[in-house]
Amino acid sequence: MEPLNIEGSPANALVLVDTNPIIYVLEGHPQFAQRFRPLFEAHETGAFQLVVTTVTIIEVMTGVKKKQAQAGADIQEWDRCTDLAIKYSELFRRGA
Repeated sequence: MEPLNIEGSPANALVLVDTNPIIYVLEGHPQFAQRFRPLFEAHETGAFQLVVTTVTIIEVMTGVKKKQAQAGADIQEWDRCTDLAIKYSELFRRGA
């Protein structure tokens, strides 16, 4: 799947991002991460402002909690889930 073409978008556009693109990019989904990466790169450079809903935050963090629960005693998987939680937290703080 090709990356989103964001050329020609208004400067400093306000973009509402749903749960799936966030998860795809942060977890490095093999098929969809590249599709949505341009949105997050534009946000990082200040070209776009990303916003999320409270529901999106809850969905993303619930997924992390589920993965942590499934990891149980698997320390490596637990660490990976914790790393994802930190990435999500940083993303939401930057957008605030």
